[in-house]
Amino acid sequence: AVVSTQSTGDELSARTGFSAATMSCFQEGGEEEEEGAACTWTTTTGQKLKGKMSNKSYKLAECKSTCEATDGCKGCSCKNANKCTMHKSSKSKASAKYDAHAVTC
Repeated sequence: AVVSTQSTGDELSARTGFSAATMSCFQEGGEEEEEGAACTWTTTTGQKLKGKMSNKSYKLAECKSTCEATDGCKGCSCKNANKCTMHKSSKSKASAKYDAHAVTC
Protein backbone atom coordinates (compact mmCIF):
# COMPACT_ATOMS: atom_id res chain seq x y z
CA ALA A 1 0.00 0.00 0.00
CA VAL A 2 1.32 3.46 -0.91
CA VAL A 3 0.19 6.54 1.02
CA SER A 4 1.31 10.11 0.31
CA THR A 5 1.41 12.95 2.81
CA GLN A 6 2.78 16.45 2.57
CA SER A 7 4.94 18.30 5.04
CA THR A 8 3.69 21.57 6.49
CA GLY A 9 6.63 23.47 4.98
CA ASP A 10 7.41 25.12 8.35
CA GLU A 11 10.77 23.36 8.66
CA LEU A 12 13.79 25.39 7.51
CA SER A 13 16.41 23.11 6.01
CA ALA A 14 19.85 23.54 4.53
CA ARG A 15 18.33 22.97 1.09
CA THR A 16 15.65 25.67 1.40
CA GLY A 17 17.17 28.07 3.94
CA PHE A 18 19.13 30.19 1.48
CA SER A 19 16.30 30.67 -1.01
CA ALA A 20 13.85 31.47 1.82
CA ALA A 21 16.23 34.07 3.26
CA THR A 22 16.85 35.78 -0.06
CA MET A 23 13.20 35.71 -1.10
CA SER A 24 12.01 37.39 2.10
CA CYS A 25 14.30 40.36 1.42
CA PHE A 26 12.56 41.08 -1.86
CA GLN A 27 8.96 40.50 -0.76
CA GLU A 28 6.90 43.53 0.14
CA GLY A 29 5.01 43.87 3.40
CA GLY A 30 7.76 42.48 5.62
CA GLU A 31 5.67 39.40 6.48
CA GLU A 32 7.27 36.01 5.97
CA GLU A 33 5.26 33.76 3.70
CA GLU A 34 5.30 29.99 3.40
CA GLU A 35 7.28 28.49 0.55
CA GLY A 36 5.29 26.70 -2.12
CA ALA A 37 7.76 23.81 -2.49
CA ALA A 38 6.82 21.36 0.26
CA CYS A 39 8.25 17.87 0.47
CA THR A 40 6.07 14.86 -0.35
CA TRP A 41 6.31 11.65 1.65
CA THR A 42 5.40 8.25 0.18
CA THR A 43 4.82 5.29 2.51
CA THR A 44 5.28 1.68 1.38
CA THR A 45 4.43 -1.13 3.80
CA GLY A 46 6.59 -4.27 3.93
CA GLN A 47 9.71 -2.47 2.62
CA LYS A 48 12.93 -1.23 4.25
CA LEU A 49 15.10 1.50 2.71
CA LYS A 50 18.78 0.76 2.09
CA GLY A 51 21.81 2.74 3.31
CA LYS A 52 21.26 3.54 7.00
CA MET A 53 22.74 6.96 7.84
CA SER A 54 23.19 6.34 11.59
CA ASN A 55 22.13 4.05 14.41
CA LYS A 56 20.05 6.77 16.07
CA SER A 57 16.39 5.90 16.56
CA TYR A 58 13.68 8.55 16.02
CA LYS A 59 9.91 8.83 16.34
CA LEU A 60 8.26 8.99 12.89
CA ALA A 61 7.46 12.75 12.92
CA GLU A 62 10.94 13.59 14.27
CA CYS A 63 12.60 11.37 11.65
CA LYS A 64 10.69 13.05 8.81
CA SER A 65 11.52 16.60 9.93
CA THR A 66 15.19 15.73 10.60
CA CYS A 67 15.45 13.98 7.23
CA GLU A 68 14.10 17.03 5.36
CA ALA A 69 16.75 19.17 7.06
CA THR A 70 19.61 16.72 6.38
CA ASP A 71 21.46 16.68 3.06
CA GLY A 72 21.60 13.21 1.53
CA CYS A 73 18.63 11.80 3.45
CA LYS A 74 16.15 10.03 1.14
CA GLY A 75 13.70 8.73 3.76
CA CYS A 76 12.99 6.82 6.96
CA SER A 77 12.39 3.14 7.69
CA CYS A 78 10.24 2.31 10.71
CA LYS A 79 9.55 -0.84 12.71
CA ASN A 80 6.81 1.14 14.47
CA ALA A 81 5.93 4.82 14.99
CA ASN A 82 8.54 5.14 17.77
CA LYS A 83 11.47 3.32 16.14
CA CYS A 84 12.63 4.87 12.84
CA THR A 85 16.04 5.41 11.22
CA MET A 86 17.14 7.79 8.43
CA HIS A 87 18.45 6.34 5.16
CA LYS A 88 20.56 7.73 2.30
CA SER A 89 19.03 5.64 -0.49
CA SER A 90 15.49 5.59 -1.86
CA LYS A 91 16.00 1.96 -2.97
CA SER A 92 14.30 -0.59 -0.76
CA LYS A 93 14.18 -4.30 -0.05
CA ALA A 94 11.30 -6.48 1.12
CA SER A 95 10.98 -6.75 4.89
CA ALA A 96 7.74 -7.64 6.68
CA LYS A 97 8.92 -5.88 9.87
CA TYR A 98 9.37 -2.40 8.33
CA ASP A 99 7.52 0.39 6.54
CA ALA A 100 9.49 2.67 4.19
CA HIS A 101 8.78 6.42 4.13
CA ALA A 102 10.53 8.02 1.11
CA VAL A 103 10.75 11.79 0.67
CA THR A 104 10.66 13.83 -2.54
CA CYS A 105 11.40 17.56 -2.31
